[in-house]
Amino acid sequence: MLSGGAGFGFGMMMGALAIFVIVAFYIFCLWKIFVKAGRPGWEAAIPFYNMYIMVIVARLPWWYVLFAFAGVIPVIGGIIALVAICIINYNVAKQFGKDIGYTIGLILLPIIFLPMLAFGDAVYLGNGAQPKKEEEEDIYANMPEEEGKTGVEEVKN
Repeated sequence: MLSGGAGFGFGMMMGALAIFVIVAFYIFCLWKIFVKAGRPGWEAAIPFYNMYIMVIVARLPWWYVLFAFAGVIPVIGGIIALVAICIINYNVAKQFGKDIGYTIGLILLPIIFLPMLAFGDAVYLGNGAQPKKEEEEDIYANMPEEEGKTGVEEVKN
């Protein structure tokens, strides 16, 4: 059993290790998301720059990064940063074909929804368009063609 300062030191070391594991997992998830978006994965490992790349993936103007880091300004900066992060997450979700519910998940439970985005079947659309559903693809693809019909009726005079 550890006592006194040794126990405190061990607890600090375990806390630091837990934070390191969480940050490493977050970087790994960003790496996968960036690769899906056609960006080099190493960009996820550079602090601050990875936020800029996230804004690029979200297809927002570069100055959203400034809003995201506005939290250094007391009170109002925190509100601005929170709104900016919500907008960035919404646009990232939209670029991967996800809806507002997924955005709320990215904001409130990023430890769950970020890996779902990274390792799931989400595809980067790049323009915010919704992916086609299977039933919408081509309703005429499996219809048999009638012989002699070209689709254009002859006009009789």
